[in-house]
Amino acid sequence: MLIVIVLGVGIAKLNIFSKETSRKIIHLGVSLWWFTLYFISNIYIALIIPVIFIFLNSLVWYSPKLASFLNFTTDRDRNRGLIYFPISMTALVILYYTGYIKFDIGALAMLVLGFGDASAAIVGTKFGRDKINLFNNKDKSIIGSLMMFVTSLSVMAMYLNFIGYNRSNLHEVILIFITSILATISEFIGKKGIDNITIIGVVTLTVWLLW
Repeated sequence: MLIVIVLGVGIAKLNIFSKETSRKIIHLGVSLWWFTLYFISNIYIALIIPVIFIFLNSLVWYSPKLASFLNFTTDRDRNRGLIYFPISMTALVILYYTGYIKFDIGALAMLVLGFGDASAAIVGTKFGRDKINLFNNKDKSIIGSLMMFVTSLSVMAMYLNFIGYNRSNLHEVILIFITSILATISEFIGKKGIDNITIIGVVTLTVWLLW
């Protein structure tokens, strides 16, 4: 995870991509951190990384100068998502290690957030000319929401196929379709980075109920 952060900051400093794209590349890479928990049996060790990043990302949010130095956006409203993401990770870790959710449910939530939200932001920012003016949310675009839905469908289907999900094909389709729709809605209505919490919450609860 630290390697992903360092590489992401390096990409941002070199101006290889836009600030939003650089931030989402880090976002995507960090989501894969969940799979390291497969090898960690102690909850306190598992909590070290997300708790550290709650603190570090809070510094970035609090200090526009630090955000500017890292070549991140200095918009504090947008940077709230930097704090909400590790908070969501912390909640998932606690739910997993206390036996409330399966490992695979946490994995699906992190994959949808990491890949779905990142694709929505990157594609929506670059190509999203047609905005969806609902709920006073003018930052969301049709193409961005479509990418969120399609990417969520794809990563869930691939992961469930990879683990050999043992329910009927119809049940799997219903699970993937409903979860992807709700995840897309939660991404669309989420403002100021709060979608980093709502997506995790919605996916976790939906998959847990339908598993």
